[in-house]
Amino acid sequence: MSVIQRSLFWAEKTAGAFDITIGPAQNLWDFGAHYLPSKNSIADAIEKIDYRKIQLEEHNIFLPEKRMRLNLGAIDKGYAVDKAIDILRENKIQNALINAGGDLKSIGQKSDQLKWRVGLKHPRSSEFLLASFPISGKSVATSGDYQKYFKLNGKRYHHILDPKTGYLTTSGSMSATVITKMSWMLMPFLKWFLS
Repeated sequence: MSVIQRSLFWAEKTAGAFDITIGPAQNLWDFGAHYLPSKNSIADAIEKIDYRKIQLEEHNIFLPEKRMRLNLGAIDKGYAVDKAIDILRENKIQNALINAGGDLKSIGQKSDQLKWRVGLKHPRSSEFLLASFPISGKSVATSGDYQKYFKLNGKRYHHILDPKTGYLTTSGSMSATVITKMSWMLMPFLKWFLS
């Protein structure tokens, strides 16, 4: 419930650029199949996307229309990373780094002398780093158009979708990274930034 509530908060803050009801459109894109969804299927899907339709009652979440679907992919890994760090702290672990593929968080340091170091891969040349920086007690999230994508007729189709159109975002950004204290607050911001 807290993840849903936080998602709705970010949906409001981003004027719907972050919308967990994007499930119907997200389900149409198969990044292993290399084909585009039909215009009609996208049009049908976006009619079901609207975070304002989600109804919360105590511990229940209700989607009032058939074929509405939630997709928590932009927030769930960050939430899991934060919870994993909480468990480590409860067990008196003082130094750790949790990496969930694009979402990571650290506590303490790597050693007495060294903070944890994070490297940002180049979005077009994964063997090169764009930057490297130390962190301690911080969360880092990166998202971009280079992990889940396919190319068709020379165009890159990536997994970051615009909830208003059902198609990929067209910001022109290849990648974005945010650093803060709480992991599960990062990805919604990145999705908004990349849209």
